[in-house]
Amino acid sequence: MTCQCNEYETCPVCLSRPEMPPRDPVTMPDPKANPPTRPGNVGQYDAGSTYEPIRVIEAYDLNFNLGNVVKYILRAGRKPGATDLDDLRKAEQYIRFEIERRERKA
Repeated sequence: MTCQCNEYETCPVCLSRPEMPPRDPVTMPDPKANPPTRPGNVGQYDAGSTYEPIRVIEAYDLNFNLGNVVKYILRAGRKPGATDLDDLRKAEQYIRFEIERRERKA
């Protein structure tokens, strides 16, 4: 079988790969130069509250489902354009997810 090398994909015969171009620092910034920060909207639903939802979730070491329950209950009625029932229904859904997960484990 003859080599089928080309400049775009790995050759199935010799398994050589095309050489990758060097990283251009202008078009591809170094991710370490600008580490991610917390979103700007953190705390927008808990203004005036002593407890930030993420701190409560971390303090109790809650899993994803239960953490979302806490988050949606704490922000119920505080999100612009949404009713408290929207968030309470979301919390209810995550409670169902957690019950189903625990029933599968049992």
